[in-house]
Amino acid sequence: MDVSDFAVGDAVIVYCAKIDDVWTLKAIKLEEEPPPPPPDYALAESPVNALTATEVTVDGGDPTPITCAVREGADLSAFHVDDDVSMKCVHTDAG
Repeated sequence: MDVSDFAVGDAVIVYCAKIDDVWTLKAIKLEEEPPPPPPDYALAESPVNALTATEVTVDGGDPTPITCAVREGADLSAFHVDDDVSMKCVHTDAG
């Protein structure tokens, strides 16, 4: 079995079998990084209170009211103040 792709200190998963009372390596692979935790988010379902090219504010958030930033280039032309919306805002490093 070729193990030249592995280095001391690598996190690995090994699969062994006992053959003639000796544990024998059958397979080895690098351990994958665990996925990042799910993003923290806020939900809101209510009419839009305020709407600009950079943020949307609604009353029915948790906490209430909730203001969410809008990604650059997003087209919000179909939305207006007082429209009922369902909004999910993801917390990022920027807020």
